[in-house]
Amino acid sequence: MIRRIVKEETIKNERKKAIICTAVCENPEDVKLGDYDFCVAADGGLEIAKSLGLKVDLCIGDMDSLGHMPDMEYVKLPCEKDMTDTESAVDYCVDKGYRDITILGGLGKRFDHTMANLAVLGKYCNMYYGNVSIRLIDGLNYVEMKMPGEYEIDRSEFDLAGYHYLGLVSYDLVSGLSLDGTKYIVKNYSLDKETSQGISNEIVGDCAKITFEEGRLLFIFSKK
Repeated sequence: MIRRIVKEETIKNERKKAIICTAVCENPEDVKLGDYDFCVAADGGLEIAKSLGLKVDLCIGDMDSLGHMPDMEYVKLPCEKDMTDTESAVDYCVDKGYRDITILGGLGKRFDHTMANLAVLGKYCNMYYGNVSIRLIDGLNYVEMKMPGEYEIDRSEFDLAGYHYLGLVSYDLVSGLSLDGTKYIVKNYSLDKETSQGISNEIVGDCAKITFEEGRLLFIFSKK
C-alpha cells in the first residue's frame, strides 16, 4: 500500500512474503490478505489462522496461549525467554529470507505487547535491515514503519481497504517532513516523537505523497 519513490533505476527482485498470525486480532474477518509464500502461527495465533482458512507451515511459541502442542511442525520455546513469540516468529522469517512480512494482529488487548510489537518494527527498520518491510494489521488498523525517503499512497487502494484516517507518528525525531495530497499539508516540518501532531489526517487527492529526510516514521491507517 505504501510505495517508495525511487528516482534511480533499481534492479527488481522477488521478495518472498510471509504472514505471521498472533494470538490477538480483534477483527480478523475484516483483514484483506494477499498472496503469501509462508505462514507462521505465533502460539495461539494458530486458532486465528485456522478460522481464516490459512495454510500454516509452522507454529512457534511456548504454547501457553494455545494450551496444547500443535499437530503440525512447530518450534517449542521456553516459557521464560528474552523475547515474545511474535518477535521470535519475525526473526525466524527474516532468517529464512522473507523480506515482506505481514503480522496479523498484535495491536490490541495487552498494551505492553502492542508496544513490544512496535519495537519489533523499529528493530528491522534501519540501514542494516533496509530491505525488510513489516506491517501490523488487525482489521481496524494498518501500521508500518519507514526510513527516510519519498513515499506515495494511492487513495483508491486506501479507500478500497476501508481506511479513513492517515496517522503519522514519529518513532525518532523526524525532520524534513512534507505532505501533499492530504487534508493537512506541511512543508519541511520537524515532527517530534513527544507530540500528538500527525494523527487524524486524511487523503484528499488522488494520492498522498510523504517525504522526510531524517528519523523513522510510523504510517498508521485507521478505519472509522
